[in-house]
Amino acid sequence: MNNTFLVEEDASSCRTRPLDKLTPGRYLLSIHYAERRFGDASLPEGCGCDEPEKNYVCETAVFSLRGIRKCPCGEKPCNRTCKCGAWSWCGRGSRGPHACLCEWTADSIATETKPLCEWRGYRIDPADGVPLACVVVEVQQGKCDLEIVGCVEDDCSPRRLVKGNDLLYDLIRGCDLARISWISWAQWHRSDEQMPWKKFESLFEENGSSGFVVRFSRPVLKKTLKRDVIVINAVTTEQATGWRVARRIPVVGVDLAPEPGYLKDYPDLPKGTTNQMRVKVRPEWVRDEIERGRESWLSERDFRIEIEIYGDYILDCHGQAIDADPVGLRAAPTGNGSPGGTYRSNFRVERKQRATQGYDDAA
Repeated sequence: MNNTFLVEEDASSCRTRPLDKLTPGRYLLSIHYAERRFGDASLPEGCGCDEPEKNYVCETAVFSLRGIRKCPCGEKPCNRTCKCGAWSWCGRGSRGPHACLCEWTADSIATETKPLCEWRGYRIDPADGVPLACVVVEVQQGKCDLEIVGCVEDDCSPRRLVKGNDLLYDLIRGCDLARISWISWAQWHRSDEQMPWKKFESLFEENGSSGFVVRFSRPVLKKTLKRDVIVINAVTTEQATGWRVARRIPVVGVDLAPEPGYLKDYPDLPKGTTNQMRVKVRPEWVRDEIERGRESWLSERDFRIEIEIYGDYILDCHGQAIDADPVGLRAAPTGNGSPGGTYRSNFRVERKQRATQGYDDAA
């Protein structure tokens, strides 16, 4: 209930009350457009602007409760004062539902918007809510504190018929999308610092399990986490011409065991979901390219690892693609406010030490 407030009678003054002031009674539940700012655009001085533009805004929604005596009607009745009895191609002069809806829509004229109010980090207009339902609320004493209980009395009458819930949530982007919340190589992501070979070597085990781990902010469907959701390339440089040659590391699957810390706080993941994946590669590749060996593509020069994760392939527990677009130099969390996208990461690695004492002796 942290995103719900009580509306004062004079909501236009931006005055709201916390829910601990809630008393038993009948209330109108409404949904409000809300913005949460999380950064300013970086603009150079002397460009003619008084202050930085607020570019980075996360659009979401909050809820309000307003005390009422009886449940209101979302639409006015269709009577003789309206024109829904006029001739139309649909109704042929009848007072059918289509004609009434057209009349009600024509009467819905947008008014001039007002500045938004600040409330708990959100920017909202307490007076501009979309009614969803009439609810009856009771307040009772719990073991530790007051408990708010209630029921929906009428989830039809107060709604404007032209504003369905699906439309409301389709117009809200960003805050409710699953994202990539953590990657195990975050220290090296797009860094100028080179990863030592020993560190890179330690990322691979003999059985093919790797230290490339991706964690998600919400549970994602296991069945969508196939080996094709991630591509890892080792990019080497030709000696003579400097061509960059990319060779795809053979990913054979992903380990879908969830992150243990998550299970400690949230022990019940939805069935068929997980909150992280660990990349698995071919064991033969590990033996040939990582473990001790005379020759390796990774021993000629320093090389670069390039990783791509396809967010459009990965669906959360609601069947929505995760928001995977990276932001600048930040390793995580990802997201530009829209589902899908491709997460790209890269880092430089020190070349493998080509020869060991044993191989030198054999040569």
